[in-house]
Amino acid sequence: MANRPLTGSGPVPFTAPSNSKLYYVPLTGLSIKPDGKVEASDWVTHISGLAVTDQESLDKVLAVLVERGTLRPGVDPTPGPSQALVFRATRAGVAGNNITVSIMKVEPDVVTPGNSKLDLTVVESVEYKDLSTDSTNAGFVGTRLDTAALPQLVKLKAALTADIEYPLAGKYDVTSPDDINVTQQAGAAKTSFVLVDADGVTGPGISVVVTAPDKNSKLFALTVTRTTTKLGATLSTLVTPLSADADSLKHAIVVVTPTGTQPALPELGKYGLIGGSDKTTSPAVESAVVAFTDG
Repeated sequence: MANRPLTGSGPVPFTAPSNSKLYYVPLTGLSIKPDGKVEASDWVTHISGLAVTDQESLDKVLAVLVERGTLRPGVDPTPGPSQALVFRATRAGVAGNNITVSIMKVEPDVVTPGNSKLDLTVVESVEYKDLSTDSTNAGFVGTRLDTAALPQLVKLKAALTADIEYPLAGKYDVTSPDDINVTQQAGAAKTSFVLVDADGVTGPGISVVVTAPDKNSKLFALTVTRTTTKLGATLSTLVTPLSADADSLKHAIVVVTPTGTQPALPELGKYGLIGGSDKTTSPAVESAVVAFTDG
């Protein structure tokens, strides 16, 4: 008797123990053997880098899902959604976990699928907590923004060595070709400090939100976001190697084709990158997220 396909609620999430990467196993990559055991051999053959222990761990996950009834044998199941695109952080590290990709619009081309288009917005964010206006404090803004380990979106326009006035809470945008002027709480006409773009990326909009709850504490926080919107990106030229469509996104993400598949239009929605880690005892890992097709 041949292996049968399965029905279920959707792709099976699986984190491989050997590399801590998150995968999604589509239902179309699973089958159930005559003895009732579910196997993912159709999917595993397309994935490189999985160890034998990873496959054994996946087998255990699938067995539990069958026992719970989440995965069930089917004669003519409706296939689950398939992998469309993978969005991966350009830089390795935990900072990539703060990147989101929003798919706002898709325009299919049924004749030439590679000519299909999509609109997407990429948002990067970095948060700096417990910044201080006190130059003797370890969290002094003049020190922290120059030595922060996170990838920098902004930096100080001029070095700060002395105490500064407490900033006014609120949202600040670029007010000149480069400057983001954060004003004093004591008077909106006076500047507390000035920020500029840190890595020379032109085009995307940067905004800074200052949270300043208590002037007496001298502590405040900055949340910096950079937003990049790409309209009408052609599917076939969006994926790596980088092209004109992907080039404006390369400071934040690269777009790749899922292993063993062809790129496809993803479902509309917001995708948050996950899985990034800084280098400790093993190499740093890039954040990533898989976008699936609609149905």
